[in-house]
Amino acid sequence: MNTTSPPAVSIADRIILYKTYIADILKKRPSGTRRRLAQALNTNPSFISQITNPHYRIPIPSQHLRMIIHMLHLSKQEEDEFIDLYRQAHPFEAIVVEQGLATKEEVLVIKVPQFKDANKKREVLALIKNLAETFMRLTKDVET
Repeated sequence: MNTTSPPAVSIADRIILYKTYIADILKKRPSGTRRRLAQALNTNPSFISQITNPHYRIPIPSQHLRMIIHMLHLSKQEEDEFIDLYRQAHPFEAIVVEQGLATKEEVLVIKVPQFKDANKKREVLALIKNLAETFMRLTKDVET
């Protein structure tokens, strides 16, 4: 009796699967979505291209999943499929993924104007971040 099992799918191939899935969704979104996602993640658009391009080996960091789901307005079915593919590619991050997805916190994106002065931009961003961190610390024990 020949009991051949199906070929194992490598982690790299599983990463390609979920990145292909999210890249296909991203293609259907309006122009500027990558830029807005980069702003929301406080990163460069090139980073978004790298983490959503199946040809790059860079996986999507688990801490960005909630924001990606939010910014791409994934349907419940799309979210479930994406997360399932992500979990298959990163089985050892299951707890981190669950914690990140379990949060019911509202995501807030603050658009700031383009600054000619880089020091002024850094100062404004630091003030916003400081205010947000202070607010979160003060509301930490607030029941909802």
